Amino acid sequence: MWVVMGMGLGTADETGAAIQKIVSSMQESVIDADALSLKLVPLLDPNIIITPHAGEMKRLSGLDVPHEQKARVELVRNFAKDTMLQFY
Repeated sequence: MWVVMGMGLGTADETGAAIQKIVSSMQESVIDADALSLKLVPLLDPNIIITPHAGEMKRLSGLDVPHEQKARVELVRNFAKDTMLQFY
């Protein structure tokens, strides 16, 4: 079973607590938008898929996101590869 969370959730403390509870009970989750902003879920987990836009990616990774699409794809691939290595 999958759960998808994000856009429109808001960032209230109660929302964060609910997201933590849901994610901890799920095997796989997709996290986007407001759920990324809460910084309460383990974003670098092999069972969690994150879908940040460029601004969220910069905030989460600390990396400057290039404007050119090919360079963006390369940045995301490298980020995914580098962070996934810690799980294997």
